Amino acid sequence: MTDQSQIASSSSQPAGSDLLHLILGLAEPDWNERVDYTALGVGPAHESELIGIATDPTLLQAEMHSAESWAPVHALRSLGELRSDRAVAPLLEALDSGAMDDDWMAHEVPEAFAAIGSPAVSPLLAFAGDRSRGLYARMVAVEGLGAIGGRRDADRQACIDGLTRILEGSGDEDPSFNAMVIGELVELDARDAAPVIRSAFEADRVDLMHMGDWEDVQIELGLLTDRITPRPPLGRWARSSAIDAKPLPGWRDLGADAADALERVLGRPGRSWGPKSKRELEGFLFAVACAPDVVRPSDWIAALIEDGEPFEDEAHARAALDALITLYGIIQEGVNEPSFEEPESLFRDDLMANLQEDAEVGEWCRGFVIGHSWLEDLWDVSGELEALVEEELGPLMLALSFFASRSLAERYQQELSGGGKSLEQMAETVRECWSGALVDYATLGRSLLKAQMDATSGRLRPARAEPRPGRNDPCLCGSGRKYKRCCGQADG
Repeated sequence: MTDQSQIASSSSQPAGSDLLHLILGLAEPDWNERVDYTALGVGPAHESELIGIATDPTLLQAEMHSAESWAPVHALRSLGELRSDRAVAPLLEALDSGAMDDDWMAHEVPEAFAAIGSPAVSPLLAFAGDRSRGLYARMVAVEGLGAIGGRRDADRQACIDGLTRILEGSGDEDPSFNAMVIGELVELDARDAAPVIRSAFEADRVDLMHMGDWEDVQIELGLLTDRITPRPPLGRWARSSAIDAKPLPGWRDLGADAADALERVLGRPGRSWGPKSKRELEGFLFAVACAPDVVRPSDWIAALIEDGEPFEDEAHARAALDALITLYGIIQEGVNEPSFEEPESLFRDDLMANLQEDAEVGEWCRGFVIGHSWLEDLWDVSGELEALVEEELGPLMLALSFFASRSLAERYQQELSGGGKSLEQMAETVRECWSGALVDYATLGRSLLKAQMDATSGRLRPARAEPRPGRNDPCLCGSGRKYKRCCGQADG
């Protein structure tokens, strides 16, 4: 770890390449504690270079946990400390290009805007309301406005008024974006915005998974003490139980251009973790949509694209990020139907052919296992629901992971039947209950989510999944081996 006082005394006014050298010498940034960068000699004269470091694609794509990978974080924090209004526009452009889409940046960029304060409000409002910009980048801008208004009383009303105008003009806006705007208005205790918020709910333009429904929002704003009506089904919109079951939607429901943009991300070299095909991506997003807590798009998107260089250029980044959010939205919508069936054309007619490596159901199951494993801590519940999860989750995981690989299926066959059933007989049994397991897994996750909502008066505070260790980091299981040689092997 670099001693700050030594740096300050040896470089009271770093210049040019000295600044990058100084930043590379700093320790890994702490999530909560901040370095006093001005004490290191960093000042207004360094704004341009700090902006360059914060938005440098090479540094943003550097190997995880390297000094280079932390340099943009230190630069962002320095710019916030300097309240650099010059940094706002370049940071927004970097967000829109897809260069800053990782877990740290999703947290750090809104924090930097909050530190900059008033000068960032107007550019952020313009950016958040510009539908030609990427949806993910606009969501980060909305979060930045909420952070500014929550931290600075002088800017609070301007942020409330601007977010209210955005919501008021969101006739055909993505429901998840509207939900995020409402979430920030609630955080700002924007009671004056209640009529506009109500209109958005009445027009079915809000994703209920983020904030609950209009009554939940009224409770949060202090306009109601308790619910008047039973809570509706979780999902984007309440639906009638009379609707016939439909296949769970997936990438086939995207347009050709969106599907192509995703396929080009999944096939990029250098990705060591995560889904590597469209079916694997479907399985991963199904696990995210069914999680017993709300997972921010900024978290799961960052997890998906943190390895390698996922985008070819700015246009590809924007198209791929929007396609990711759209795909997640339609899968979530399908999951929250009263009933649904397995995705179309997932299984081959020849049962045992589904255990071949290139089988689509195998790809889907591998993606599902990756997603569930990433969010496993969210399923670790206590209290009255603990016994329910222990009883139901194991069999559901067996069914939904059985076709992930032939070797895993053979292990299940040996462990569960002791060799008394053939692999084909075991596969037949699992195939018969697979669709039911799909629905039951979603139902279990929704039940846990509803219990959390009931316990917190309807307000869902998004969970933040623990950052995944780097492939060369010690494995979190405590084995002493590297992650890639231990639990990380499950990704393959």
